Amino acid sequence: MTTKKFTHALGNIRDGYLDEAISYTARRRTGPLQRWVAVAAAFCLIVTGALLLPLLQREPGGVIDPPNAGEYPYNDEEVLDYVGMPLDAAETEGGRVVFNEITDIAAYRRFNTRYDDRNLPYYSTRTTAFDLLAGYPISGEGDFIYASVFEKDGRVENCPDYGKLLSFYERAPMGAELLMRILGKEEGAWADAYYNGRVDCFGFLFYPDRNCTATVVIGRDIAAIDERFESILPILKSTLGTQKSSYVGEQEISVHYFYQNRLFRNSKTEEAYQYYVYFERDGLQYLYQFSSNWSLVGKNISALHNPPHTLHYVATQKECRELFIDYLLTLVSPVE
Repeated sequence: MTTKKFTHALGNIRDGYLDEAISYTARRRTGPLQRWVAVAAAFCLIVTGALLLPLLQREPGGVIDPPNAGEYPYNDEEVLDYVGMPLDAAETEGGRVVFNEITDIAAYRRFNTRYDDRNLPYYSTRTTAFDLLAGYPISGEGDFIYASVFEKDGRVENCPDYGKLLSFYERAPMGAELLMRILGKEEGAWADAYYNGRVDCFGFLFYPDRNCTATVVIGRDIAAIDERFESILPILKSTLGTQKSSYVGEQEISVHYFYQNRLFRNSKTEEAYQYYVYFERDGLQYLYQFSSNWSLVGKNISALHNPPHTLHYVATQKECRELFIDYLLTLVSPVE
């Protein structure tokens, strides 16, 4: 059992199982993303002994089988296939959004291939451009700025990282404006934001819904972050200037998606969508990525639904898509 499969058993925060995944997410976000370290520390106070003791007893370099590992035969990291699920265009107040399905599975696999601690490949469609940006090499503290931004006592100025937010305005003003626009959409919103000076790219991560993840990355050359972008950016750019483009006001954008499903305990099928939006404005490239929660096909519950004792409610895929569009309109509207 590899470490990758161990994280399968714990679940993934982006798979929609927040309560089960805090520890894993905290461990995987290293380097500048110190927020996750704090989350992991808090979780250690409440984590069950069944998980805590094996971790404490692990030998250096050893691999641990998680409790009940056989009960989680998810295959979304071992297998990434094209399933296909057509989506109709959506008419919105900002314009018509045309959904283009990603069908080049070879390119999509290349973009999503990762390697575990034994250098064995696996797929991770929940790894975002923000993750790749945060993982870009740095030589010192002067290379990056990281902040957790939110309103404290009703004002973002009271946020402990407010000074860093001002630095974002100096280094990436368009990105900082979009970040503040997102924070203003709903009370209690927060975001992790990161700027890497070596590639001059800015990004932020936020949660439109408890079980959905969204990220935005902005830069003059996003491909400079990671060579894997060479696999997906041509796909995202291919619809620009064609009838498959979308427009929000006068802004042309390309909207793409990939549909996934996976088997749970050989009896239940879950589904999810990965949405990608690419556009260019004033010499900058923008990439908005939205990961929907995992849900049983056509339902508002996950595979962990186990009545009458457990009801793990999530948004339906239709509701997730509406949320994706809502934030899309907010992000694409011109910054004044």
